[in-house]
Amino acid sequence: FKIISYFPLSETERQIIISVLDQPGFSAFHSIFTDTVTDDDWNKTKNQIKQRFQNELFDINSKI
Repeated sequence: FKIISYFPLSETERQIIISVLDQPGFSAFHSIFTDTVTDDDWNKTKNQIKQRFQNELFDINSKI
């Protein structure tokens, strides 16, 4: 079997999973997206998403 994640796992994450699994049938890790995202990039994006949601929510209220 294989493990599929959205983004590539770090080497540390892979080692932790392998040690917990202890499965001889495990073949590989695969990821849907090939880009890695730093915590800083994710936090910036997350904050932008929150701000956009809030802006749209308040805009909806002003149109009622």
